[in-house]
Amino acid sequence: MARLMRRVATIAVAVGALGCGSTAGATDWRATDEAAFMAPEARLRGSSQRMVAAIRNAVTSSQTFRGLMDQIDRTDGVVYVMEGNCEHGVRACLLLAMTAMGPNRVLWIRIDPRKTDRDLMGSVGHELQHALEVLSHRGIRSGSAMLLLLEGRFDRRRPL
Repeated sequence: MARLMRRVATIAVAVGALGCGSTAGATDWRATDEAAFMAPEARLRGSSQRMVAAIRNAVTSSQTFRGLMDQIDRTDGVVYVMEGNCEHGVRACLLLAMTAMGPNRVLWIRIDPRKTDRDLMGSVGHELQHALEVLSHRGIRSGSAMLLLLEGRFDRRRPL
């Protein structure tokens, strides 16, 4: 278990500016309105003004970020980005938890509030890449299935 937790921590700590989701069709990625990332139909939602600003800045400044946003928009996932501390000393993490909200699967990303704005955008992008990996497997509907995926033991033929 300790080895698994180290692996999860290693995955969570690597930082790369990759992607994010936006709204579910009503507004495209070009929307820089902060309300778009807090709207009920948004696929990516910031939980604070700072998180919304980081998402907005990344969307407007990174084509890669927009690409991942578009991919998340095509899933049944909703991703919340919030400030907070992760376990094991990592400064950003995709929580190994999933809930259902109507037909949608909900994931949470936690980002250390001490990060600078530039690091914040990169961390959100990196964790969104992990969220997209999870959301690309429609059979993953729980935190335990997420863990199996990270361990390389998820079997899409066997429902959990």
